Amino acid sequence: MKRSALKRKYISLLGALLLVASAAGCDYSGADDKLADAGPDAGVLDTGGRSDAAGSDATGSDATGSDATGSDATGSDATGSDATGSDATDVVDDADISDTGDARDADTADTTPDPVEDPCENPIAPGPIHDIDISATVFVGPVPVSGAQRPVEVDSYAAYQSQFGVGSTAGPPADADAMAWSVYLYFENGGERAFVAPTASDVPTSVELERLAGIGEPAMIVVPGLSGIQDAGERALAYGRMGTFIQGAQATDLLWISDLPAGLSVEEITTTQSFNAPVTIHSNRVALYHPWLKVSTAGATPLEVAPSGAVAGVIARLGLERGIWTAPAGPTATFQSIDGFAQALDNSEISDLLSLNINALRVLSGAPVIWGARTLERDDNHMKYVSVRRFATLIDASMRAGVRDIFWRVNDASLRQELEERMDDYMSGLFRSGAFEGASAGQSYFVQDFVNSTSMPDIQAGKLTFEYGFAPIRPAEFHLGRFERTVGSCLSDSP
Repeated sequence: MKRSALKRKYISLLGALLLVASAAGCDYSGADDKLADAGPDAGVLDTGGRSDAAGSDATGSDATGSDATGSDATGSDATGSDATGSDATDVVDDADISDTGDARDADTADTTPDPVEDPCENPIAPGPIHDIDISATVFVGPVPVSGAQRPVEVDSYAAYQSQFGVGSTAGPPADADAMAWSVYLYFENGGERAFVAPTASDVPTSVELERLAGIGEPAMIVVPGLSGIQDAGERALAYGRMGTFIQGAQATDLLWISDLPAGLSVEEITTTQSFNAPVTIHSNRVALYHPWLKVSTAGATPLEVAPSGAVAGVIARLGLERGIWTAPAGPTATFQSIDGFAQALDNSEISDLLSLNINALRVLSGAPVIWGARTLERDDNHMKYVSVRRFATLIDASMRAGVRDIFWRVNDASLRQELEERMDDYMSGLFRSGAFEGASAGQSYFVQDFVNSTSMPDIQAGKLTFEYGFAPIRPAEFHLGRFERTVGSCLSDSP
C-alpha cells in the first residue's frame, strides 16, 4: 500500500486536534496569500476555494454573511461528500409540490425510450486515469424549430442558430426567446461546448428531464425560461420539479446554474422569499445568481435577460483557463457582451444575498463580474462552494471513466494494488499541478483500499471499495469521497 496506517492515524489525530482547537475558540484561519482583501469598497467576496481573484473576507467573521476560512474547522469533511456520487442528505423543502405537469405537457412529450447500449460490447484496456472534460452546459427549454427530442450538441452560437433557426449568426434578434439569449451569452463568455435539450414548454416534464442523463458526462445545466415564467403557480411547479430532478440519482454529475425572477429587490428576496425560487432547496447541486443582465440589440431598447447562461460561460472559461479548483468569482470573473446589470447592488445588499448563499453580480472597477461562488448547500462543509463541488465531480467522474477496464478483470489483490496505484498516480498529478492545498502529498490527498473492511462474500461477488480524500481549501482538511464498483461484471461467467 502507498498510504500507510500511520498516515491514517495522523489524519484522524489532526482532525481531532483541530476540532478541539475550534471548540476552544482558537483561530486557525491564518493568512492565505491566495485570498487577498479586495479593499473596503469592494464588498464581501467569499470564494471558499483558492482563487487568483483578489477579494476575500479575511476578517474571520460571518457577521456580514461571509466566511473567511471557507473551510470546516474539524479538519475533515465527511458529511459534505458525495461518497458514492450521490447526495444522501439532500432534501427538497417543497416536496409537497405535485409533479403533475400542465395542459401543455400532456400531448407533446415524447415518451419513446432511449436506446439501450451494451456496456460490455467493447472491452477496455487498463491505462492511466486522466481528467475528463466537464466544461459542457446543457440548456433545457423550448426552441422555435426542432425535430430533435433528445439533447443536441453545439459548439457555437452559429451552430445553435443553424440547428434551431434562431436569428442571425451575429447574435439574437430583439424578439429572441430566453433560450437564444442564454446560449448566445454562454458562448460569448467563454463556453465552448453545449447541449440543447428541446422541451415542449418552459416547464420541462419529468420525461424530458430524465433524458438529460443521456448526455453521458458531467455538466452544468441551465433552464433559461424558468425565472421568466410570469404565473406564480406555474413557476412554483417548474422550480419544484427541477429541484426534485437535480437531487435525484440521475443528476449526480449535474450542477444547476439558476437565477431569480427579474426585478426582485434584495429586501423582497431576504424578507418575504415569496417568489417561488429555489432558495429553500438545500443542495450543493444548485448555484443561484442575481440580478438579471442588460444587453443591447441593434436599433432596440436594451433588454433584460436572465444571467444563468452567461454565468455558465464564465464558469466554463475560468475552469479551462485556471483549473476548476479555483473559484469562479472576483475580478477575473468578468462578463462579455453585456451592458451591465438590471440592478446595482451595494455592499450591504451583497452581504444579505450571501447570507442566503445567493451569488451577487456587480460592477467592480467598471467591469461587470460574478461576486460569489457558493452553492445552496446550507451545511457548513466544503461542498457549499462551486469550485469544490465541480472539483469533486471531476475527480469522481475521472476515476469512474479511467478504471472501466475492471469490468473485464478479476477482483484479486493484484488488481486492487494496481488500482490504488493508478488512483494515487492520478491524485499525485493533480497535486503537482497545484490543485490541492498542502505542501506535501500527505497534506493534500490520500487513497485507501477498503478491502480489510469488506466482507469475503462481497469480495467474492466482485465488490471493490476505495476511499479517497483531497484538501481543497486547507492542508489536511480533506473532502472525502468513496469509489465503489463491481469487478468482472462483463466476464463471460459473471451472473
